[in-house]
This record gives sequence, C-alpha cells and structure tokens, in this order.
Amino acid sequence: MNVIIIIAGLCALAAACLLVPILNRTRQQENLAKKVRQTNLYGHVNPFLKNHDREEPEEIIFRPEGITVRMFAPLGEKYTYTFSRHALDDPSQDVLFALAQAATLDMKCLRRYYTFSTHRSVTPAGVTYSWYSYTIRSARKDELLRSLARKEAAREKEK
Repeated sequence: MNVIIIIAGLCALAAACLLVPILNRTRQQENLAKKVRQTNLYGHVNPFLKNHDREEPEEIIFRPEGITVRMFAPLGEKYTYTFSRHALDDPSQDVLFALAQAATLDMKCLRRYYTFSTHRSVTPAGVTYSWYSYTIRSARKDELLRSLARKEAAREKEK
C-alpha cells in the first residue's frame, strides 16, 4: 500500500515538474503579447487586421516577412502587409508569435470561428523558422456559404 502511495506521489511530482516550464512559457508569451500591442509594429499592423475583421477572411497568415489575409469571398482575393514596405524590421520569432496572439485580442472573429496553427518552414539557406495561421473552421465556412447562397438566390429572384 505504501508503495502505491509513493509511486502516486512520484507521478504527481513528475507531472508538476513537466507543467512548470509549460506554464512559465505560456505566461511569458502572454506578457509578450501584451507588450507587443503597445509597440509601433502593432500600431501599424492593427488597422490592417481590423479592416478585415468584419469580412471574415478564410485565412490569416503571420510570416516573418509580413501578414497575408486570404479572403473567403470573393474567392481567391488576398491582401498582404509587408513589414519592409512599411519601413519596419522583420519581427523575431517571439515577436511574430506574440503578434499573432495579440491579433486574437482585437479581432473578434478570430476568437470564435478560427483555428490557430503553428507551421515550420526551411529557407533555401537551411534556416528553420516558424510561422502562424488562423484558418476558418468548417462549420463557420458552411454557415457563410449558405448565407452567400441565400443572398444570391434573393438577387436572382429580384431579376
């Protein structure tokens, strides 16, 4: 019986040791997201993102060179915000992640209808970097498709 209690205690200790670094990293990322919202970079990017909040894009991609918004409708339309074109330095990996997380705070649609993903890519020089995306969830995309179909049917009916 004592052995089971000792094993359970060791398992709990091991779990706690694994969770502490994860919680610390999460706390650091939250703090960085709060700080990035107060930067010149976010001041430039935020109007671009908010402009597309009402339109419900299909995907928003945060890469080291800029942000791309692919629209749901009209199909295939996309908008790009390039950091260098706006005289801004490319953000570091931590700042890029914080920028993607901070966007969630200001874009209402991201919180409710999108899935956040982390991706890894390799440059031709062999350097690995991370980039992030928000992709619309299937259920929301279906709702938007039905809404567009109803609007199109109403237009056809008026003709």
